[in-house]
Amino acid sequence: MTHFRHINPLKKRRLEKGLTQRQLSEKLGITQSQYSKIETGETDPTKYLYKLSKILKCDPNDVFSG
Repeated sequence: MTHFRHINPLKKRRLEKGLTQRQLSEKLGITQSQYSKIETGETDPTKYLYKLSKILKCDPNDVFSG
């Protein structure tokens, strides 16, 4: 049986840009730990959505969509 690994769309976009969690967290002005919680869904990302969309060069509505 084949196992498909689901990758969080935010993580996928970050990896496509060649950024580490630390690099992206620095661009957002937060700690890597805080960013990790956004990526795993433990923290509400709403206040970072606009900044994330600018860094990842996508529409804010597309930050978390695959």
